[in-house]
Amino acid sequence: MRRLRLLDRNLDLSSLLASRLTSLSRASLETAISRFETRGLAGAVELAALISGCQIAHGMLREVAPEIDAWEAVRGEAEEGVALLCFYSRVGEIAVREVLED
Repeated sequence: MRRLRLLDRNLDLSSLLASRLTSLSRASLETAISRFETRGLAGAVELAALISGCQIAHGMLREVAPEIDAWEAVRGEAEEGVALLCFYSRVGEIAVREVLED
């Protein structure tokens, strides 16, 4: 069932579900990056594990709901580096700052 008629409106359930899954994937990744922001370089291993888990979960979701955004788009938006030639990212900025402060 991909469409639902409710209160004289047609709802596309697959696009609504894809939108929600994409936003949840992005929120999970943003949470992982936020944890890294508070812990600094000490949380690098944890960040790698969390990002890997998010990527695996996203891949599994994409197998059953191919309408959700690609992993690269989700990661780029979470790191706030969505421009084509943008070399800025939240993770990179924190890593450089931590290295320079030590």
